[in-house]
Amino acid sequence: MTICMASYLSGVKRLRTAAVEVGKSTDFERIEEMYFGGKEQTASGKGFNLYDVDYYHVDDITAIGWIYGEGYDCVVVDFGSEYEKYMEELVRCSMKVALGSVNMWRYEPYLKLCTYLEGVTGGDRWFHIIGGDGDDVKKHLKRFALSGIQRVCIETPYIIGNKQLEFFQKII
Repeated sequence: MTICMASYLSGVKRLRTAAVEVGKSTDFERIEEMYFGGKEQTASGKGFNLYDVDYYHVDDITAIGWIYGEGYDCVVVDFGSEYEKYMEELVRCSMKVALGSVNMWRYEPYLKLCTYLEGVTGGDRWFHIIGGDGDDVKKHLKRFALSGIQRVCIETPYIIGNKQLEFFQKII
């Protein structure tokens, strides 16, 4: 979803966009290796550029500060499942989006986030993108009085088709 949102902001909205992955996940590093053999770099010499989006993986949240200073119109940050460690950084974000699922096998970590947000100032202003059955998504949104939308299927995150275009226009 991070990649697709960054692709939308860059390709459709024509905004200079960076996507940042924080913490344990190494998805961006694997993408860089797959597309460039690990040798591509952005103009700043860190990360890589793919389809007009600059991608960065940072292990330490303090490393994100210089990215904010690079003049991007939008920085999409994927804090992963360790969101609690980065809550101080999350509150700086102008738009907060939680990605979760109401499918039984994936619901517990998302439920934990929703319960956590109930006790956070401004937690009720987050936008939720939720995977799962439409009725279950509606019930979850109502239960927690959340603003959100059911997640659409994304075949390739680098190409924004009509379905994805409609989806992101409802969010941003």
